[in-house]
Amino acid sequence: MPAARRNRRLRSVAALAVVGVTLSGCGLLDLAPDAGAAAPPAQAAPPSSMTMPRPSPEPYGTTREGWKTYTDPAGTLGFDLPEDWTVQQQREPTQPSDGGIHLEIRDGGGRPVAQLHTRLILEEAQCTPGNVTDYVVLASEPFDVAAVDGAGNIEPRFVFRMLRGYKFFASMGITNKVGGVDNKACAIQNAVAGPDKVGLYSFSDTPVHGVPSADEPAGELKSYNSVQEALEYLETDRFAQLREMITSLRIAEQASAPSSQRERS
Repeated sequence: MPAARRNRRLRSVAALAVVGVTLSGCGLLDLAPDAGAAAPPAQAAPPSSMTMPRPSPEPYGTTREGWKTYTDPAGTLGFDLPEDWTVQQQREPTQPSDGGIHLEIRDGGGRPVAQLHTRLILEEAQCTPGNVTDYVVLASEPFDVAAVDGAGNIEPRFVFRMLRGYKFFASMGITNKVGGVDNKACAIQNAVAGPDKVGLYSFSDTPVHGVPSADEPAGELKSYNSVQEALEYLETDRFAQLREMITSLRIAEQASAPSSQRERS
């Protein structure tokens, strides 16, 4: 699908959400103020889950014009990305793991835009009444990728989700984990429980999404002053590029053992 047409469809979905139209059978969420915290100005209620339109898939093994394919040396996984973006191995992984793949993707200007990790070792968030905040799913769509069943696991999805702090903080990625209960959470994981060769893996802008305090950096989290501003991001070419790249991930059915994932630069 031409980029201009795809972006028009994304803009249409976001516009409907702002005016409060229910999409794909998904309701709207009212944001309640946090106890003891100054609430940001009232905003139009975002959708608790919004299914995004997708372009027609390309045949496997092909990429659209202006894109290329990355495959790790062991043939464990592959994905597509814009021609001028680069994939670099992290010499010092930013996430704890059991000898997995650790990649950083940068755009044409050299800015980091996404991370890919396998065989992650992530601790479940320990939520307390004092650190739970409003949790919003801005966009969600099923994604066919390798995953295993387990307690608390759902079908894999591409998601763009937000937590509310002194600003609205959002991240995108793939997951088969429930992010929150009753529209509340303290931290969420952009990670999928996969087969042994990849274990718990993440393709996202940040694998773990919490709420930073005002005196600490937000890292790769996206921050917004309003729900409206976050919804407008869904209309951008950058969101479309990241979504298309992340949802192009392919995990090989047969791949080498975990030792092959300790790649050399």
